[in-house]
Amino acid sequence: MALATFFKNTFSTKVFSSGTNLRFTVLMVLLLILSGAAIWATLSTAENQRLLQDSHAIQKQRGIIAAKTLQQRMAQAQASAVSFAHISQSLYLSPEQLTQTIPALLNDNSQPRLIVGGGVWSAPYAFDPTKERLAYFWGQQADEGMVKFDQYNDPNEPSYVDEPWFKPLANMPDGSTHWSDAYRDPYTKQTMVTVSSPIWDKDRFLGVVTIDMAMDGINNLVRRISEQQPGYLFLADRNHRVLAHPHLDDYIEQKPDRFPSLQELVEEEPNLAPILTLSIQAANSNSEIFQMPIAKDPVLGISVNLKVFNIGESGWKLFLVSPTISGSEGYQSSWAVALMVGFVLCFVFFLIHLYVRQSLIAPLTDLADASEQKQTNLLKALANCRQPDMARIASSMLNLNATLRSSQSNLEASNLALAKQQASQSTIDARNNGAQGYFMEFMNSSSALMTIRDLQGRFITANDRYCSATQRTLHHLVGKTIAEVFPESIAEKALSRWQQVIETNKNVYFEDSYIIEQTQGFYVSKLFPIFDQDGERIAIGYIGLDCSKLKNQISNLDEQLQQVKLELQQTQQQQHQSIELIDSQRTAQTQLKQHLDQVKLSEAFIEQQDQRIIQLLTNFTAILKQQLNSLYTAAIPDHVTDSDANWQQLDSVEYLMSQSNHLHLLFQALSQPLAHKQINSYLHHYIEIFNQSNHLNNVAIELRCDDAISSDFSPLHWLRMLHCLLQNATQHGFNPISENAKIIVEIQQSAQQTCLLVTDNGFGMPAKELSQLNEMDHSQNVTSLILLRAWLARHHGELMINSELNKGCQVQACISRNLSSEE
Repeated sequence: MALATFFKNTFSTKVFSSGTNLRFTVLMVLLLILSGAAIWATLSTAENQRLLQDSHAIQKQRGIIAAKTLQQRMAQAQASAVSFAHISQSLYLSPEQLTQTIPALLNDNSQPRLIVGGGVWSAPYAFDPTKERLAYFWGQQADEGMVKFDQYNDPNEPSYVDEPWFKPLANMPDGSTHWSDAYRDPYTKQTMVTVSSPIWDKDRFLGVVTIDMAMDGINNLVRRISEQQPGYLFLADRNHRVLAHPHLDDYIEQKPDRFPSLQELVEEEPNLAPILTLSIQAANSNSEIFQMPIAKDPVLGISVNLKVFNIGESGWKLFLVSPTISGSEGYQSSWAVALMVGFVLCFVFFLIHLYVRQSLIAPLTDLADASEQKQTNLLKALANCRQPDMARIASSMLNLNATLRSSQSNLEASNLALAKQQASQSTIDARNNGAQGYFMEFMNSSSALMTIRDLQGRFITANDRYCSATQRTLHHLVGKTIAEVFPESIAEKALSRWQQVIETNKNVYFEDSYIIEQTQGFYVSKLFPIFDQDGERIAIGYIGLDCSKLKNQISNLDEQLQQVKLELQQTQQQQHQSIELIDSQRTAQTQLKQHLDQVKLSEAFIEQQDQRIIQLLTNFTAILKQQLNSLYTAAIPDHVTDSDANWQQLDSVEYLMSQSNHLHLLFQALSQPLAHKQINSYLHHYIEIFNQSNHLNNVAIELRCDDAISSDFSPLHWLRMLHCLLQNATQHGFNPISENAKIIVEIQQSAQQTCLLVTDNGFGMPAKELSQLNEMDHSQNVTSLILLRAWLARHHGELMINSELNKGCQVQACISRNLSSEE
């Protein structure tokens, strides 16, 4: 009954009359015309306004990106300067390490054409108390790379202490930076700007580190950024002087004072007056962005929109010149598309109208007519008609009427139960919606990354922090798996961890990294199963805690630890070298002391023997003088007779003549050149003089020396040794009443050495005294033999003493022939 009423009201014969069909067609055409008009109105108003707003937003965003790119490069240079200052503070007392470190820090592969030099500059007498200037400066050369320049250390050149990149830093705190104006370095011939940072050792100002950035590199950087813009960019410093511009190439190789200023640009092009106005406003304000239109730009030749961005601590300003987009340009291409869409819709609506009219409206009209007349009988008649489709529809309608009647009663009962269930469900839904809202607020308020996925790996929900880290919206994540959202390399690792949780029902811990707000962050992450009240696993949760600061601190501590280990190792090496140096110095001091002792003893021995020889010659000359006086007195009597006295006087004269001859021959032999002097020539005469000058005239002295034996050793040295040994033999070997006293002086020579042997037949000495004499050191006794032994040791010789009691004594003094030649 209800179905029949529906068809009666909907498909009556009035609706499908020819006049109604005409009105329906006209209505469809009017609807299409109204749709086209609405599309045209939308495109000409709201769409145009939206496009204009989007174009301005895009231009602004491009300018912000360009400013941040330039500011990032400058921030890298500032951070490098501060790190450079901290490193220099720890190495300024080690010039070699500082010299090796500076070029490595300046060779920055990430900015190869920007950084062209830099160095470490000592305050007066800070690094070295003896040096007023001490600069470690490197500059970029085209063919040689980084080259060290020492001209700044020349006292004849102007001092770098008064430079604008040095002088202000003495009043700036540790870790601060200062940007200089553009200038041309007098030695590297580079046009540059310099970022400086002070070096402090607690409260003591040590100096400055500098990093030089080439102006041509900055101009190329701005030009590369400009290539990504529809207009162009240019850069000005705090003094409103242009640093980078598409037409600045002609000025880069000139002095910085030749760079054009904004005032000069305005004087040449009055249309650019807003540029100077915006530059002054930006310099006097803390805001980052200023904008103003310009009627005609001299570079682009069209109207443009000018935006100004402040660049960090440097005081620089970045100017973005973008073409102005008119409102008529935004919808012309869209109008053609809208027109085509309208035409296609009209054609589709026309086809649908024909199909509905021929395929549905005509048969349903007959069915509607049948349902209006005696509904059951007509439907039964139509069910038995020849048209199988209509018969099937009529039979279905008969069955449907019967079914509807039986279902209507059941529906009323179900409606009552459903109303109660809906009331209960609405209460539960309200509670669930509240709990879900609280849960999402909790997740979004947390700084951790949180997600929940079902057992098939599809995202159920995620907090805002996770969406920001992954750069995905929540709508984009929900209902999708990891593989559908992220690249394959990331998805494989995530799926392996998710599979591990599914298989083991245990938590999995790992470390993730995300880039949030252009900063890389590190997170300690946990993947864990979620269970319902019955203990059934229903989902997989994820939470990631930010540990970037802790990781950076650990990295800094590791670097500091490595630095401390390196310094400790260097200190240990220096201590080891110092210990070795001290040991070698002590050994050298000991050897020097021993050598000095030997020299002193040798000098004492030489002085002693020279004094004795001189005394001997003095005694001899005194005796000779006395005897000559006596002879002279006695030789002139009143008359001479042939008596014993006269002959005795003649013997005395002959003796004196012999002694005088020996003395003459001795001095004559000593006055001869040293080379290959025969030893016998002067030892013989000296022994004669010694024997006559000694009080013990009863001692016979015999010389055994081959005339062929010669020596390059100084004759005075041989006389000293002979006098010492003869003096020792006459004083200790005999007494005035000794009989048959005899001393044999013998010279022996071999290929290696020449030896002087003095043998006497005197008293000798006991074995105990001989042993003590051989072991005695010059520090314990300074007798002539001990001094002679020390003197021989200095001349690489040796002294040997052999004696037995009552059997005489033999003393042998030997000198190396080679060493005697050197002496």
